[in-house]
Amino acid sequence: MSPQTQSKLLRVIEDGEVRRLGGRGSIRVDVRLLAATNRPLEKMIEKREFRADLFHLLNTVTIALPPLRERREDIPELASFFLARSAAKLGFSAATLTPEALRLLTAFDWPGNVRQLKNIVRRALILSSGYPIGIEHVAASLREGTEVEIQTPPTFNSDSEKALNHLVTEALRLAEKGAIPAALPFLVGKIESALFTAALAHTHNNRTRAARLIGVTTPTLRGKLLEHRICDVPEES
Repeated sequence: MSPQTQSKLLRVIEDGEVRRLGGRGSIRVDVRLLAATNRPLEKMIEKREFRADLFHLLNTVTIALPPLRERREDIPELASFFLARSAAKLGFSAATLTPEALRLLTAFDWPGNVRQLKNIVRRALILSSGYPIGIEHVAASLREGTEVEIQTPPTFNSDSEKALNHLVTEALRLAEKGAIPAALPFLVGKIESALFTAALAHTHNNRTRAARLIGVTTPTLRGKLLEHRICDVPEES
């Protein structure tokens, strides 16, 4: 806000009057003012970049909202909320996040805060085609321009088993309809893609470490990245 605009706003708050552009008289207003900023106003006052009198008028009740990385306990609820909204708009009736996907979302630092989380959840939903959103969908959504680290290794639990059983059932259904040649190659491809993507995310895209975790050679890993079209993952220098 420029110094001129700060002065005008100060006058409106103090006098309770506004004058329209080109108007001939003042208009009385009775409003509640809610102001938000992501800048350090106290330091700006010291540098004479923000008026101290305006700051004190605005600073009646302050609600400090920490960045998302400092309130990670909110991430699962926010992610579920954004997922439900996106699913309704896109026509997916029963979209869910697997525990591994939630773990990865919670571990991420979110430099773009809530807006970034909303966008990532929507993108992961589209990648999953409405099926349970797994770690591979979240990792693929986060991979562009970011580095991802999983704080705890994924473990199989009842929810993981359900997601795997759902994938197996879906593969059999698709094979029966003739949508895919056979269930086994389809399942192997899905699992390999998820495994290699997650391993790269877990190792900050270090292909040597990822290959060691999976139990394959680095050339084999490189070939699988090409095969599953995830070869755009940048290799750590």
